[in-house]
Amino acid sequence: MAEPTANKKSKIITLLKAARLERPLIPLSSIVLAAGFANKINLDILILMVCCVLMYAVGGIVNAKIDNDYKIKHYKLTIFILFSVSILLSLYNYLIFLTVLASLLLGFIYSRFSRHILFGDSAVLALTHSTLPIVSASLILSLSLNKTLLLAGFMFVAIFLVSTMKNLNGVEDDIKRGYKTLMTSGKNGKWITAVLLNAYFI
Repeated sequence: MAEPTANKKSKIITLLKAARLERPLIPLSSIVLAAGFANKINLDILILMVCCVLMYAVGGIVNAKIDNDYKIKHYKLTIFILFSVSILLSLYNYLIFLTVLASLLLGFIYSRFSRHILFGDSAVLALTHSTLPIVSASLILSLSLNKTLLLAGFMFVAIFLVSTMKNLNGVEDDIKRGYKTLMTSGKNGKWITAVLLNAYFI
């Protein structure tokens, strides 16, 4: 009995790693940022946050499967369940529903196209991690247009700059997969990445 239990536990841990559940902290922070400026939080925002985590898990599992980072069993069923739960929850508010659909579209663009275009992955990640959650939360909480644009624009630039850091590792794998990053596009990739990261910190 011990071996099957250990095997099941190992599969669950692998699935959690593939879902990259630590990374939704950025979009969740973006939602909280908008809520902070609106000085309000409600059930709609909490549902938006849950849907955000679920959709990020869907994207993480899809990308893990495409990149062959983990051996995931029943990944299609897992994706279907997570997405279905997210859709059902999003029906509470049409803005959340549209956000889930937009997240699905951006996830598809990221997985299929953006990583083959220089800075494409950074742009889509910035949209997914900051712009979309901030705009959605701002609309739900009736935050002013000026504040919404200011927050979304500022956070887009910040995430765009810092996301280049993720390409410092796994360069050989990125070359094999045909991904276009600063590190795979030329000799000055590391130097340019350092400049962008310093710009982010500034």
